[in-house]
Amino acid sequence: MAEVDALEVHFRRQGRLQARTLRIGAIDSAAIALVPHLLPAFRHACPDVDVRIDENKTAQLLPKLKSGQLDMAFICPLKESDPQLTTRFLLYENVVLAIAERHPLAMRRSVTIEDIATLPLIVPARRARPHSHDVTIKLFYQVGLKPHIVQLVDEKQTILSMVASEVGGAIMPRWAARMATPHVRFVAIDHGEGAFTALPLAVVWVGNRQTQRAIPCWRSSVRNCRI
Repeated sequence: MAEVDALEVHFRRQGRLQARTLRIGAIDSAAIALVPHLLPAFRHACPDVDVRIDENKTAQLLPKLKSGQLDMAFICPLKESDPQLTTRFLLYENVVLAIAERHPLAMRRSVTIEDIATLPLIVPARRARPHSHDVTIKLFYQVGLKPHIVQLVDEKQTILSMVASEVGGAIMPRWAARMATPHVRFVAIDHGEGAFTALPLAVVWVGNRQTQRAIPCWRSSVRNCRI
């Protein structure tokens, strides 16, 4: 009986320790441009909670979330709702053109899609980054054009390296401009009067009381954050 009592005390203690750790998954854009701005506000609101961050793609974060390895995740919203998950939309990320510094377009303050109609483009493969891939396709589709894709590359840092080597340009989230890449310039894209919306970002979790108490701290911080 003493061993049983000790075991019960042990698990209760472990439960309290677990409650002090918030395990967050985040796609690259959220990990670089959003989470660092939210952490100070969250730690002020919940100073006794340790935050652990797992940066990965949406497809890798969701299984961890459902299996209990993560408490919440910042991801690209799912096209179809999942009954196991609670989803809250947060914001849209703007996109910019990454171009080699020696290219004539690098001197422009902004470009239109028509300006880059013939520009060779480096685009993520859809199987790896469907949202990023589709953004490029939709931008051109909305003005009746087709992008001139010359290379498929999954990782953003590799894309920027190819841009620097003048393989082509790339349409990327605005936060990518914070990645120090020599010989690359970032130019705003003028969408005109179109109703284009860029890369969506949402927070998801599998409902439990500990996580739900933490969510409002993050959501209130998001309101003052722009990426």
